[in-house]
Amino acid sequence: MSQKSLLILDTHVWIWWMEQDERLPGKLRDFIEDFGGDVAVSAASVFELVILAKRGRIQINREIDDWIERATRGVDIEILPVNGTIAQQAGFLPFHHGDPLDRLIIASTLHNDALVLSVDSKFPDYEELGGRLISGKDEIQ
Repeated sequence: MSQKSLLILDTHVWIWWMEQDERLPGKLRDFIEDFGGDVAVSAASVFELVILAKRGRIQINREIDDWIERATRGVDIEILPVNGTIAQQAGFLPFHHGDPLDRLIIASTLHNDALVLSVDSKFPDYEELGGRLISGKDEIQ
């Protein structure tokens, strides 16, 4: 088991956890709730949430501002900034994934020496995440 003290939630995991959505496997829900360190999301996830909600691709149970407040400060989840170093690192990652926001989340994980919890099928393709990925298939990949 890794001794990392920061867990970053991928965008959909964050949304599903907050909305108590059944698409989040119970094993991953338990991992978040039992995690002994800090839990965070990337600022890229906040951006993605707003875009998905405005386009009607996700349904959240309140106004976006209120949802974000409840889903961060309300449950002690930090929003990690995306800086130039993280943006550059995201650009240098292999092109296993075309989604720039997911690439920023992966780079944030590496930059912050954290674990990342994701159900995205492309995340395991990143060798850089070795020992950092919680996907539900194995405890830590």
